Amino acid sequence: MRWLMIGPRRLAVSLAAAWMSVALVGCASSPQQRPVSASLPASARAVVSAPVRVAHTRLGTVGYRIVGTGPPLILITGYTATINNWDPRFVGALAEHYRVVMFDNAGVGRTQALPAPLTIDSMANQTSALIHTLGLDKPDVLGCRPLRGTQ
Repeated sequence: MRWLMIGPRRLAVSLAAAWMSVALVGCASSPQQRPVSASLPASARAVVSAPVRVAHTRLGTVGYRIVGTGPPLILITGYTATINNWDPRFVGALAEHYRVVMFDNAGVGRTQALPAPLTIDSMANQTSALIHTLGLDKPDVLGCRPLRGTQ
């Protein structure tokens, strides 16, 4: 996996060890490969059980899930991944320090498709519309995508 962090002004150094311990399974992992929720720690179970909500933004509906408390942190998945592709152990560790917002990209899950051709700019605009609709001001952002040739 390739990680991209933008605006890490509040990313605590104390999270570095937790992130590294789950970084390989943090994003774009298959939901079928995850342990059953009964075997997850409480913080991860909270992620799995958090309801999927729908925001009505200026660019259409966006399906999202929020867990944790603290400063806002937006998690952006790869192109066709869903909020369920984030490993709940990873998100649970983040949610101990942040209000974590995960969302489905354009045309995925409960998120409305954007007009073709789908571009990085249009997806960024949809993300910005979600941030504005949720009143998150200037959240930190953490994203990932599979490396070329991997899923």
